[in-house]
Amino acid sequence: LMVPVVFFGCPIAQNRKNSQSDPVHSLDLAKLEKAVEYAGKVIDSNQYALLDNFNRNFGVAGENGEEHIYTIHHEGDGIDAQGNHQTHCTFTNGFERYADPHIGPADVRVLDRFDNADERKLLSIATRLFNSTENNREYAFAFPATTPLYGKWIHRSNYNLTPAANPGIERASGTNQPTNINRIEIRYAEVLLIKAEALFFLGRTGEALPLVNQLRQRAGIPNLTALTRENLFKEWELELFFEQKRWLNLTRWKTLIQTVKTVNQFEYFKEDYKDVETITTKFGTEYNGEIVNAPFFAKVYKHLHAKYNNVRGKHYRFPIPNSAGISNGVLPQNPGY
Repeated sequence: LMVPVVFFGCPIAQNRKNSQSDPVHSLDLAKLEKAVEYAGKVIDSNQYALLDNFNRNFGVAGENGEEHIYTIHHEGDGIDAQGNHQTHCTFTNGFERYADPHIGPADVRVLDRFDNADERKLLSIATRLFNSTENNREYAFAFPATTPLYGKWIHRSNYNLTPAANPGIERASGTNQPTNINRIEIRYAEVLLIKAEALFFLGRTGEALPLVNQLRQRAGIPNLTALTRENLFKEWELELFFEQKRWLNLTRWKTLIQTVKTVNQFEYFKEDYKDVETITTKFGTEYNGEIVNAPFFAKVYKHLHAKYNNVRGKHYRFPIPNSAGISNGVLPQNPGY
């Protein structure tokens, strides 16, 4: 079956490469209709379905489930030495809380994006981990030691945990993070969102709403009674949190720049975190019994200000990697790079 991929819009022009405003969100109605058609083919094939338990989609124990349409196999062996980079980057240093992961949330309010009853929250954002090799010793991942971790790709020894049984409790398999978890490139939930989005922008919200509510029902949270642009976009964010769809969504919706610039509302954008000295003066070296990881938060401050100041229209495209084809003039570079 063909799998639908929604990406509407035209290349960023030279005169927009330095702009700090987003292009106009224009719609291609013919492509929207095609998205509805092809998403419908996948849905009507009955080859895929939502798992009853959202959390069972992730980890080695959940590989090749009926919700997985296209996954990339990783062994983490000598041939596939790096394995799934999502696994390595989010839990780079294992339980070493004061060692920075390669990738992590930069906003302390990220936990508030999810309702506490939302079953997707448990594996999307890790605030507590239990090390099974240390008799299930608990590690907390939160300010002021560090920020929470993206949790879907942390290798766990127990994948049957639910918020009702163990609120916030997650368990990792050891200090060395295995990287043999398959990468999920497309799962059935995304197809539902693709069809819902296309129907919404075609003005057929009555048909789109039940598709979104399927995901909310599975997550254990109330149905929406109406579908708006804002709650449709948020459902994309929560369902596919850290499944690497965010940039594609923001560029499709033409909201990339305005979204990046909201980092000025983050806690660590404040001047309180501008350098180690300022952080230590404000919080001391310990806060509520935790060591204050001042160098980490000073680095987050620097990164957030760089994002705010430097985001431009050119970021609607990535640079074309250097190659022989570019060096001899076969391919032009994208604007702004």
